[in-house]
Amino acid sequence: MQVAETILEQLGGYGRLKAMINGRNFVAIENGLQFKFSGSKKANTARIELTPRDTYHVHLYKITNRGLDVKEFADAEMTWDAMKEYIETNTQLRLSL
Repeated sequence: MQVAETILEQLGGYGRLKAMINGRNFVAIENGLQFKFSGSKKANTARIELTPRDTYHVHLYKITNRGLDVKEFADAEMTWDAMKEYIETNTQLRLSL
């Protein structure tokens, strides 16, 4: 749970993600966080996991057809300070003003 809270804060916090990208369905997963968002034609779900090397593995998915069609759009491993920019670049959404 602590890892999910840390990731959420590094991305700007719940309120900011809710306001900027309609972030919702935030779920703490083992060593990470998963949430849905809207406004991007490329992806609508993010899954971020802390790796044993103390980096983050970021997966961006496009989930359609009521969850039956799942396509991984982007997948990369990075440090915490590159995570926000990576998501913004690949979704063409702004996470903060």
